[in-house]
Amino acid sequence: MARFDGGLRTGAGGYRGRCVAGGGQPGAYRVHVVEDGGGLRFTVITDRARNVVDAEPDQRQAVDGLISSATRSTRDLPGLSRALFELLVPNGMKETVADVRTLMMSVDPGAAAYPWELMRDSEQLDEGPLATRVELVRQTGLGPWPVKVPTVTEKRVFIVGDTQSA
Repeated sequence: MARFDGGLRTGAGGYRGRCVAGGGQPGAYRVHVVEDGGGLRFTVITDRARNVVDAEPDQRQAVDGLISSATRSTRDLPGLSRALFELLVPNGMKETVADVRTLMMSVDPGAAAYPWELMRDSEQLDEGPLATRVELVRQTGLGPWPVKVPTVTEKRVFIVGDTQSA
């Protein structure tokens, strides 16, 4: 396992600017996820005359147990990440996710509690989580129009990490 040497390195990839996921962008997928009676309701926002709505039944007990296991360790747990994908994502969406370049997730506070970035959509355990292969943007819906939020224009980032764990 690689250890953090205290320095930041530049590398290939990365994302600059705003991520635009709309009907004109091939491979863009916009999903609104909200808690609904203990389960989750997924609405895929499309550029067509309809939006696709799908509900996943309440899997909270199983999912909460998996999340608890995941947060006890800093190790990558591919099987657990795959199980989260299987339990949280509606079957109708699972095939589509493989072809996505940009995934914009708008989540309510209840759905925001889930670690969407950890999910693995592939059975190939050596393939990283979905968030390492696609542009994944998570937006949290806050209810009524909030106070003005400033737009960030500087190219700086603040990273918080646990440097004590092995």
